[in-house]
Amino acid sequence: MKVLYIGSTTQVHSGACQWMYRMADQVRSYGHQTAAILPAEQGIAEWYESADIDTYYWWSEPLRRKRNVLGQLWFLLLAVLASLRIAALVRSEDVDVVHVNEVRYPYALFGARLGGARVVCHVRANYESRTLRRVLSTATAILSHRVLCVSERTKEIMFDDVGIDSDHVQVLWDGLPVDDDHKPIPQESSFREEYGIDQETTLVLCLSKLVEIKGQERVVDAAQAVNPPAGDVTFALVGGSVAGHEEYERTLRRDTRDMENVVMTGFYEDAMAAIVACDVLVHVPTYEDPFPNVVLEGMMCGKPVIGASIGGIPEQVIDGETGILVPATGEGDDIATAVEHLHEDPSKRNRIGARAKDHVEETLDPERYYEELDALYRRV
Repeated sequence: MKVLYIGSTTQVHSGACQWMYRMADQVRSYGHQTAAILPAEQGIAEWYESADIDTYYWWSEPLRRKRNVLGQLWFLLLAVLASLRIAALVRSEDVDVVHVNEVRYPYALFGARLGGARVVCHVRANYESRTLRRVLSTATAILSHRVLCVSERTKEIMFDDVGIDSDHVQVLWDGLPVDDDHKPIPQESSFREEYGIDQETTLVLCLSKLVEIKGQERVVDAAQAVNPPAGDVTFALVGGSVAGHEEYERTLRRDTRDMENVVMTGFYEDAMAAIVACDVLVHVPTYEDPFPNVVLEGMMCGKPVIGASIGGIPEQVIDGETGILVPATGEGDDIATAVEHLHEDPSKRNRIGARAKDHVEETLDPERYYEELDALYRRV
């Protein structure tokens, strides 16, 4: 079978973007031919080139409400042209299955149907607007032969809560990127040395791009509230700035400027090395994060995760066994308490981290994930 993947971004550090590449790369070992459509020849496009995956670079933009009338009309025209172009490619290349990696691209679903392919849509995002959810999810359910939600919570928010009950909507948790050449787990890490963090200190890592919904300000609150003196526990905020959110980064840097127990690194190329160097990973977003990759990466490296009880995180972290869940709102006191608990009992911290590693390896086996995907393509 020939499978065409359609992506919405080329950001190397986007979990959704990485997973589309992994699918396109790995399902070839099950006898499938693969190709991909990306919006630009940059970023993760290099991964496709190095893996020798046929890649097309075409216009791709999501549905947005924040366009003026002229902008919406122009988008509609481009979307129609994109649909026709996708349909023509499906026919000319004898594509059997089109796998659209995002829910905000109904024109891609339509183009795939128009070309005569079977259509799979991956839902990797949760949206607050009930109207937007209803429109997107209805179109997705109608135009797709199979819909994959990355978590039970995503299925609940995007389909169940808006009254869409379809037997071809299912949940498929992402597997582990354990065989990913682009994100290997290093045996050693120089992260602490690079930022002057003592080897004996308990290092708490928050690894996310610097935007408000990722909740870094709560981690800063926790650093202020934590009881061990500076030097015993150090918090590292690792992540780059994002266009349109520069003020948030400036606020974080201003608030942490005089804090001895907080290090802000900015963008750090080797994210896995930062995770290996830490003792505890914290991920406390304030939005319904569907199934965050960084939580899986922390657990895969044997680190206990302090996660917010929101989105798909409770499906990843077993509270008290493979990590600690804290409320999704409020100040950082709950995070500080969890950090203190893990800092004061290193043996328990190591035990939870080891159980986290065992748990994700048992439940999110990548081979089983690709076998399920292969089976889905063959029966869709």
